[in-house]
Amino acid sequence: MKKYIKADGLSFSYPGGARVLTDVTFTVGAGQVAGLIGENGSGKSTTLSLLAGQLTPDSGTLHLPERTRYLPQEVSLRPDNTVQDLIDHAVGEVQAIETDIIELSARLAEAPNLVSLSSAYDEALARADAFQLWTLDSRIEQVLTGLGVEGLDRHSTIAEISGGQRRRLALAMLLVSPADCLLIDEPTNHLDDQATDFIIEELNNYRGPVITSSHNRYFLDNAATCIIDLDPGLAPEGGRGESTRQATFFTGSFSDYLEERDKTRTRWQSLYNAQENERAMLENKLEKTEEDIFHSTENKSETRMAAKFYADRAAKTAGTRIRSARNRLEELDRNALPAPPKPLTFATGRTDSVTLTRSSDPSISLFEIAVEDRMPAVDLDVLDRDHILIQGDNGAGKSTLLGVIAGTVPFTEGFMTIVEGLSVGYLAQDSRWEDLSLTAAATFDQATPAGSPSLEEMGLLTPDVAALPMRALSLGQRRRVAIGITLASPPDIVLLDEPTNHISLTLAEDLERAIASFPGIVIVASHDRWLRDRWVGRKFLMDHETGVQELKEQS
Repeated sequence: MKKYIKADGLSFSYPGGARVLTDVTFTVGAGQVAGLIGENGSGKSTTLSLLAGQLTPDSGTLHLPERTRYLPQEVSLRPDNTVQDLIDHAVGEVQAIETDIIELSARLAEAPNLVSLSSAYDEALARADAFQLWTLDSRIEQVLTGLGVEGLDRHSTIAEISGGQRRRLALAMLLVSPADCLLIDEPTNHLDDQATDFIIEELNNYRGPVITSSHNRYFLDNAATCIIDLDPGLAPEGGRGESTRQATFFTGSFSDYLEERDKTRTRWQSLYNAQENERAMLENKLEKTEEDIFHSTENKSETRMAAKFYADRAAKTAGTRIRSARNRLEELDRNALPAPPKPLTFATGRTDSVTLTRSSDPSISLFEIAVEDRMPAVDLDVLDRDHILIQGDNGAGKSTLLGVIAGTVPFTEGFMTIVEGLSVGYLAQDSRWEDLSLTAAATFDQATPAGSPSLEEMGLLTPDVAALPMRALSLGQRRRVAIGITLASPPDIVLLDEPTNHISLTLAEDLERAIASFPGIVIVASHDRWLRDRWVGRKFLMDHETGVQELKEQS
């Protein structure tokens, strides 16, 4: 039987809540890896839970292969189980095939001509080959090593290992268990670059269908063969009449998706501009009265009777034109194409206020700056208009370095100079909010100068979301408010600590484009491999022992 996943007209609402999914339809065939993407709250995890049978759809139908394996974002493992218990459970079905083969072999020795017995034996051998029974032990070691958990004590309980180790162990068990189909929510959480490359290779070689939700753009670009976008309104026709449609299907990699999405946005903007131009023209027509048209067509040499004739005809013509214009305007309103989503910009593009020193001297200079127990001595000169990326492992001191430059973290050694008059904007990795009862718009207004663009104008939040209290916002939506506060002025120096954490893939793309075009100084600390690979500017590696060293591009 051909293995595939199909969702047809899938809709779902949580009890007492708003609808999460509406008319979701897609098919993923054998050998395809579908990247499930969308804004925070668009229903990615809900979709996977529906496919896994953990939730029941309000409407629609589902088809999945018999052995469908699911790894949720938050794994739940019995704390008293040992590592070996998990391995035994994952491969138990495969090991049982060996028992079947031994039993069938013994029975065949007694009845070698029994066709049904011979067929069962051949089928067991085929299953053994399919599930790699003969190399099972080496396969287990290969996967554990690939995901960086080969050193775990097999007798350790789940309660005794870290959260990251639990997640990687659960992913390893998913890969070694017999499966016709894989559903994986955020597979690269807690994975380093090497482990991410390993899971990409595993999925590239997998024969069944796979659906995986991920915020990791590098992973999606190298693993996915198609993209399912749950955001509504990004249909190929530019969104006309598609305010509730979800699960737009794109073939190809994540890069292919981005290219198609840019074309869609351009097409959408073009259609919207044409609509609004026509609307303006029609409204202008309606402002013209019958008398205006009459006076513009009256012939002064006509007799009074002829003038009345022409006036009546002009009035009739005017009435026909006005009715036609009004009907067309009503039709435009009924089928109105919404404005396309705005890409994120630095204060709607007003970067002319950014101070450029145009000096060869450093704008920021750090000499032997250190923070006790948090950051080793750092020497760093930042020049005017520098775009700098800081890389390094967790605990290397990247966040501390940005905090020192921002003035939020006091240093215990060394000295630092910043050119007088340069303003600094700082996006911390974890934002703190004093009053969660305030709306997002009010929180933004309190933290930004008068005359700053709104969150909507910056392409960050819709008006209805901006009107919600901060406590009602998701982590990703709060992150958008923090980004807006940082970029609204805009400052002369922008410090961004893990800026793509908790935000959607499309916003991350917009943010990177805005950074690239920013004329001032930008210093970014990030683990994001996609961002790191495409960075245009200086790169530094930070280590807890040696401090900061500039990475030179190899020719």
